[in-house]
Amino acid sequence: MNRPIVSALSVVVGFLSVVAAVAFAADDLGLPDLTRTYDAAVADFDGDGITDVALIRHQNRKLTSDGPDGIFMSSAPTFWFPQFQDRHGCGAGDFDGDGDPDLYCTKGAGKGSKSKANELWINQGDGTFNDEAASRGVVDPHGRGRFVEVGDFDGDANLDIYVTNKPRTDGEVSRNTLFLNDGTATFMRSPWKTEGAGCPNLFTTPSEHRLLMTCGDELHLYEIGDNDRIEEWIPDPLGSIKTASVTTNGVWIVAANDDIVVGYKWNGNAYVEMWRHDPAHNVKEVSVNGNRAYVLTVGEGCTNLRLPPKSSRDVILGVETADASVLNQNFHGCADHAIPFRSGWLILNGDGKTRGPLELIEISP
Repeated sequence: MNRPIVSALSVVVGFLSVVAAVAFAADDLGLPDLTRTYDAAVADFDGDGITDVALIRHQNRKLTSDGPDGIFMSSAPTFWFPQFQDRHGCGAGDFDGDGDPDLYCTKGAGKGSKSKANELWINQGDGTFNDEAASRGVVDPHGRGRFVEVGDFDGDANLDIYVTNKPRTDGEVSRNTLFLNDGTATFMRSPWKTEGAGCPNLFTTPSEHRLLMTCGDELHLYEIGDNDRIEEWIPDPLGSIKTASVTTNGVWIVAANDDIVVGYKWNGNAYVEMWRHDPAHNVKEVSVNGNRAYVLTVGEGCTNLRLPPKSSRDVILGVETADASVLNQNFHGCADHAIPFRSGWLILNGDGKTRGPLELIEISP
């Protein structure tokens, strides 16, 4: 039986069109219609050629009704993670080089006062996963984990793991950390550091071993090589940048504050502002997929355990042109993340504590 996971989809008018139909009917991942969410990682975990979803709900002992986090696959039963683990961001990649994607997940640290163990779920190729974080050196016991970026940061053709950590409340060190893969899925902590131990929000696609992230109210672009760090400051005329995303080739960066979105283009020496767009209000995140950027907004009055209507409309922009299409939405819930997925985005609306719908926006060819 096909079980739809999308409660609403929007028709876009303008320079592009959106698939106006229930999604996932062909592969039936069995994802819930309405749930709490924190993050998601997408990959073909079961190797059948269809993209699957690892759904993270930030479950703790006070939030039990939605069930555990899990990897929802099209040709294998859902793999459920242990419950009550304060799990946050996850990133997928073939860390051990055996041809199937694995999954790394961060955990919080009891509001910054306890030790914990991040997870490295190694794909066994049969729909099951083993947590091998301890034996592979990526536990990070004192890091107050938030988000993950996976990529080859040192140019050795092995996937590395970058973890953002929020500051602790007990004085223990909780820095952002880069774990370098030695080629056998055993990791060493790199001495390379970013400024700002917290920086809990990470919006990046590594390109030529670069890392783009928001830190406070500024954009930082880092490049790693031989344990050295090159930091390039991007002009911030907006005054308070809260989110940014970059094209896979590193040419364009799309950034935003609460109300304005800006496109920066690399001119060979620096990133230069090329356009601005004022989509509405309450921008939560921008997310680039291909040559388009999704501008995710959050509804007015969004509070925990409620389902307020979205009073701000999301926008899809052309990265190079800023041509805009406004989504005529009837979505409910608190905007959380826009995850690049296939030709569009998987939209999370749970914000860790509030139930909201999972939504799919797909761009027609």
